[in-house]
Amino acid sequence: MLKQELTKNSWKLYIERNDAVTDNGFEPDKIADFSGKTCYDAELPSCLEKILFENNAIDDPCYSDNVFALRKYESYHQWYFTVFDADSDKCDITFDGVDTIADIIVNGKRVGHCDNMFVSHAFTLSDLKKKGNELIVHIYPACIAARDAYIPAMSYAMAYEYPSLAIRKSASSFGWDILPRFVCGGITREVTLVKHKEEKFNELYLYTAKCNEETARLNLYYNFTAKNDDIRDYKIVAEGICGDSRFVIEKTPWFTQETTCIDVDKPKLWFPRGYGEQNLYAVSVKLFKNGKAIDERRFDLGIRTVELQRTSFAANGKFEFYVNGKKIFILGTNWVPTDALRKEERERTQKGLELATDLGCNCIRVWGGGVYERDSFYEYCDKNGILVWQDFMMGCAIYPETEAFEKQISREVAFIVKRLRQHASIVLWAGDNEGDICHKWNGIENRSPVDYSVTRKTVAKELRRHDVLRPYLPSSPYVDDAAAKAGECELSENHLWGPRDYFKGDFYKNAPSEFASEIGYHGYPSPRSAKKFLKNPEKFFEDNGRPTAEYLAHGTSPSEHEKDNPFEYRTRLFYDQVKTLFKDVPDGLDNFAKASQISQAEALKYFIEKFRIQRNNKGGIIWWNLLDGWPQISDGIVDYYFDRKLAYGYVKRSQTPVCVMGDENNGKLGFYLVNDEDKENTVGFNVTDAYENKTILTGVATVRPYHSEQIAETDLEKDEKKFYFIEWTCDGKKFSNHFHTGIIDISFEKYLQALEKCGYNQFEGF
Repeated sequence: MLKQELTKNSWKLYIERNDAVTDNGFEPDKIADFSGKTCYDAELPSCLEKILFENNAIDDPCYSDNVFALRKYESYHQWYFTVFDADSDKCDITFDGVDTIADIIVNGKRVGHCDNMFVSHAFTLSDLKKKGNELIVHIYPACIAARDAYIPAMSYAMAYEYPSLAIRKSASSFGWDILPRFVCGGITREVTLVKHKEEKFNELYLYTAKCNEETARLNLYYNFTAKNDDIRDYKIVAEGICGDSRFVIEKTPWFTQETTCIDVDKPKLWFPRGYGEQNLYAVSVKLFKNGKAIDERRFDLGIRTVELQRTSFAANGKFEFYVNGKKIFILGTNWVPTDALRKEERERTQKGLELATDLGCNCIRVWGGGVYERDSFYEYCDKNGILVWQDFMMGCAIYPETEAFEKQISREVAFIVKRLRQHASIVLWAGDNEGDICHKWNGIENRSPVDYSVTRKTVAKELRRHDVLRPYLPSSPYVDDAAAKAGECELSENHLWGPRDYFKGDFYKNAPSEFASEIGYHGYPSPRSAKKFLKNPEKFFEDNGRPTAEYLAHGTSPSEHEKDNPFEYRTRLFYDQVKTLFKDVPDGLDNFAKASQISQAEALKYFIEKFRIQRNNKGGIIWWNLLDGWPQISDGIVDYYFDRKLAYGYVKRSQTPVCVMGDENNGKLGFYLVNDEDKENTVGFNVTDAYENKTILTGVATVRPYHSEQIAETDLEKDEKKFYFIEWTCDGKKFSNHFHTGIIDISFEKYLQALEKCGYNQFEGF
């Protein structure tokens, strides 16, 4: 029997309040139990909020402040049900994503339980009928289910996110500054049915132990189920092909679990984009019994090594990635869930990855407040040479150091590592997002993360059982023993958010970190997009100065009723950032949106170029972030409806492999030639004052491979505020960039005129 994707079946959904269920004892185990009740059509994968909207049961959650009305559904039970046929009476059913606490009922029997949205749950079904098997998935209200767990006093999270400490559910689904509060959950990924196999591979892992251009040593680990007592009845055959390079082994196992070595002469190595080819071996591993193939696994293999060299502190420190011994300067973006409503998630993810490639990113950080991505995400990164920094899904919290939680996270780490470790693109595991630095957020000054068992012991121990090759960072940023003893110190890798005021202020200008794994700036979406989700987009504040309910909702606050709402500041932030840059806020939505997008674009450009200019002694930058997973005003440079903000073009130019860029220091304006290619490059360059249409510099410069060089310098005028247009030619191709000096209290009109002159007036959706 071929694999059946049951998510494509016709499904129905029934929902009921928790008090009605507990008072009446409603426990359906047959589809007939839903007869006469109001049920909804459910197209899966999905979530409750989306299904209710598609069935006209609620108003559009994305529009205005409608999201606040959904809180009542957090206490509802959900029953999804369908009918399926089976070619065999014994099959395995797998749920790749159930959010979060659920019972699985087949033909009136409870066959399994789900308790973690991040892992697959598989159950063996017996006595199936050829026709008309009934499947019911009962999802319990997460926040109510979470009450049964014990959370010790020394645990910590934002108040509205405390249930995320108790159940393995995406932290951002409880509300975050970049995603709304959608807690209800649902069947969020595929449900599949396959014929049960008694003899099969249980686990398979082929990895690079060591390699160079002359030879590579691979290790093949396998774990299979055998029925015969005599193990000599079985044989393992592994073959890999990449162009004209091939390896093959045949092995009669001594045991059902082994590791065997494979040597490859003249291997074709895998490199990230810009540093070499993305060579992938097409690998087949077959299990034979008495000469007959009974199981096979196919996958791609990238032969490569990875190393992270880091110090505790920024001063004379380092945080650098090496692939096959070659230093990789990281130019990357943070990745958040592409759609809070699971709407067209596959398509949105594919588009997002294509955008990252177009921008010239060589790294994506999968952020720990979201979800682990589908296999297709990592396959794309393998093929396109995009390195993946993979957080485990814990964010901005101190999770319970209890036996129950640590058992849960151990199972999750084992599952995720075994699922993803085959991918060459994954170069780092990180224990959590901002867990270390949040140890002092609740005001306990002497609290240190050094002894925090969740990431230091539990995650680390389970990770090393299944992957000893990749670096592990217990937290991002990581406060190790030395940093903890030093107290207040600058870390080599850090999240550079700071005051979020003037982007060339002292905090950003003088940040000493070797590596920025988060740094961003607000930018208003296109007016075309804003009008899709805001009823009154031109009204930011009420008469009392508080953001309107609409802007709170898309800020994104978990509630409009709470005093001291944690994300109230975000509306004031993007408004004040415009005032900082242009002194006055331009009239009209179009002008405000343009001004805000300019502010964001210039900020991200400055952050990226600051690190690239210093690439000789910096490790890289992963800016925040690429694509909105929700209609909002955010740090994303592409809004939810895929309108590109002005920052998109700015970032793309700033990440050009051979780039000329400016910087101002100590009364001087310097120009730098940065080379991210594996060859020496010579450019002819020209710098023009776009405000006065006057050429100020012209010349020819050469730069070594993977290096940054200052190529020119000129004096800055007192209080200078000029827009410099930079053009250069490299390998017969023309490129351009710009740099604005003294970019504070500048003229909005003059700036727009300069954009027109340079061809940078790239506003979408106006």
